[in-house]
Amino acid sequence: MWKTELERQNRDYSIAMKVPHYMKEAELKKVSCRMNDKVTFLEPEQPDYTEILDSIARADHWNEEKSDEEMEADIAYFMNHGMNRKDAEDYCRQQNGIVKYLKKNEQEISIMTKSN
Repeated sequence: MWKTELERQNRDYSIAMKVPHYMKEAELKKVSCRMNDKVTFLEPEQPDYTEILDSIARADHWNEEKSDEEMEADIAYFMNHGMNRKDAEDYCRQQNGIVKYLKKNEQEISIMTKSN
């Protein structure tokens, strides 16, 4: 839907998620934003950056790569709930990719999270 709105009416409904990143690129500091839901924009310059990033990683199960056995169990779980094998494998690989990326770049990641 958002893509159609952008193409037909020149509206970008995801702009609120993009603006903090644009502001950071413009070298603005202590950037935050407000949407219908509260979001947190985390950047390395924040004093509690490491603790918050670790908390996000744990909450989203991105703190450790899954072993082959764990991935196979997850794939079976997703397939049991209606996902085909290829999509389940792709999803599990992507999740492990996120873990690798976070570990490799943990001191320079800017991330936005939605608060409930």
